[in-house]
Amino acid sequence: MNWKRIKTLAETMPFYFYVPIAYLFIVIVGIPLEYFSSLLNIPDKEISSQLIPDNFLLKMFLVVIFAPVLETFLTQALPFHFLSLFKFMNRNKWLMILISGAIFGSVHVFSLQHIIYATTIGFFLMATYILRSKKGDSFLCTFSLHAFFNLVAILLSQFS
Repeated sequence: MNWKRIKTLAETMPFYFYVPIAYLFIVIVGIPLEYFSSLLNIPDKEISSQLIPDNFLLKMFLVVIFAPVLETFLTQALPFHFLSLFKFMNRNKWLMILISGAIFGSVHVFSLQHIIYATTIGFFLMATYILRSKKGDSFLCTFSLHAFFNLVAILLSQFS
């Protein structure tokens, strides 16, 4: 597998191709992670239903638009631009990914299982932000991926 070619493709493809492909990749990685956390018997206390309103349209706005915009700004854009000021971080982008993922996970404190899962997703979101920064659509791509992820999650929870 030629990682350099895959990286170049991810950096250059149109965002409307990148987002669904990245989403599928996250889901493929997330399934074993979900299975692993269930093996550890990590309690998954669901409190998110207390924080999200019952009104479906308001819930969709908050979860699919507002939260991804705010979280993309606070957990990917700000850390990326701040950490990019340091030469060490520019040479070690993986540290940016770890830091941003930890920040992203820490704002999703619904349960330990959810924190682990959100941290992993945060790694992918920051990797997207970094990959797409050369193309100039890093915020749009990261927001769109996050929004699409939340949209699928909210629709599955609403209609299952």
